[in-house]
Amino acid sequence: MLKIPRRHDASFLRFTDAIHRLSMAGQLSPDDPGKLDAALSVEIDVVSDTIEERRRKPLDNDVLTLLIEAEEQGDRPSKDELVTLVASVLVGGTETTVHLICFAMYPRASAFDLRRGTDAGIAFGGGAHYCIWASLARLEGRITIDTLLNRFPEMELAGPAIFASHPSIRNMTSSPVRLRASAG
Repeated sequence: MLKIPRRHDASFLRFTDAIHRLSMAGQLSPDDPGKLDAALSVEIDVVSDTIEERRRKPLDNDVLTLLIEAEEQGDRPSKDELVTLVASVLVGGTETTVHLICFAMYPRASAFDLRRGTDAGIAFGGGAHYCIWASLARLEGRITIDTLLNRFPEMELAGPAIFASHPSIRNMTSSPVRLRASAG
């Protein structure tokens, strides 16, 4: 959607983690705020550099290019707003999509069934706090899960999921599976 270069993937995951950890200030050690602030500063610079690169080399079918063109025509957003918007999309899109895909085995967490229906959930909040990117996250999740199931229809759990500490969500870091490609 934003066509951010893949070389930034790992750093944006660190950025996302820093944002979430800073939002939970009560759980931080005394050294954490300085470290996290430094990480945020580096990533904000990466976002700013990416915006400037896109100004010089616009891309077709790219939301970031459209936002830059609107800013240059005097419409909103300003450069600072653009940096904030891009950073927000990266953080929100990363967290919601990654964890949506990880927890596609709901409501029987011990049974791996990506095809089950889920009519209710709280993953994207509700009311005034409903995630504006929920539809995109669900689309990305559906594409990812459909692709995975089509490629590995015999996939099954090979062990328990592994979780790491996270200030605001249940953070699955891995879930061992056995993969067998389809015969087709």
